[in-house]
Order: sequence, then structure tokens, then C-alpha cells
Amino acid sequence: MSLKDVAGTGTTIEIGGTTYRLGTLGIGSLAEMEDEVIRRRANPIDLAKKAASELPPERADHLLSEAVKACGGLLDAPTSRDLTAFWDSISGKVFVFWLVVRTHHPEIDSPQKAREVLKAVSLTEIPALAEKVIEASGLQAFADAAKNSKPPALPTIHPHESRGLLSIGS
Repeated sequence: MSLKDVAGTGTTIEIGGTTYRLGTLGIGSLAEMEDEVIRRRANPIDLAKKAASELPPERADHLLSEAVKACGGLLDAPTSRDLTAFWDSISGKVFVFWLVVRTHHPEIDSPQKAREVLKAVSLTEIPALAEKVIEASGLQAFADAAKNSKPPALPTIHPHESRGLLSIGS
């Protein structure tokens, strides 16, 4: 896998008569995507509290105890499958669109503003938009990895011996 496969290519897309320049995703953007996936996970304690309010006290205590145990993985890093499932959702596509458009369009400074832009996209246009965004972002490497159940090969970054600069290799 080359650096280009991971880094994306950037591109432009027209939505509602406006041309948007899409950037690529860096590691910071991927971390934001992971954080969003974690943020959207259901909190077992909150769910158990709701359910426990309708149970006898002894059963409610057991339910809450089990919910606490279930919280162990709540903050675990999302797997490539989790990220692909997020990308496959409409809200995931909006979030990733925001990640790739915000660099060149600072007025789109939140996923909510990206959602406003994307209201002009019809259902039949979603596949073409998704293809452009995945091309720009470099997420194809992660989608392929999820299908193969192995993490993508990320490039290694190491100091350049003679000049102290960073060089990137795979």
C-alpha cells in the first residue's frame, strides 16, 4: 500500500451550484473520527438506569452492576469495522465530508454546517458524493482493511539521518 492510498488525493465536488475543494485526512482527522465513533456509543449505565426504574430494587441493582461491567470497553479505540460502519451511515458520511471540506472552506466549521451544505444532495447523488469523498480522504484503505479484517498498513515515519528532516516510507 502506498502513502497515496492512505493519504488520499484531494479533489473538488459541486453541490448546489457551488464548487467545494476537498482536502485529505491526516492522522488528526482520523483521531477525530475515532472520537466521534466513541462519543456515539451507547452508555450502558444510562440505558440500565432507564430500564432499572421499572424493575424491583434487587433486579435493578443486578442490572446496574452488569452495566458497570459492560462499560469496560466503552472507551476502547474503534476497530476498522466500527469506522467502516460509521462511514456507511448517512451521519458518518456527513461527518467525513466535514473533515475533508473544512480545511479549504473554514465557513463550514461544524458537522451541522456540513449537513446544511449536503441538504442539496439528492438520494440518487449520495453514491457519487461518497465515492468522491472517499477518494479525497484516503478512507478506501480503511474500508478495504475492514473487509479483510486487518488494519491498514500505515506508512512509517522516521528521521532522515543526514538532515534531521522527516521522511516517509512504507
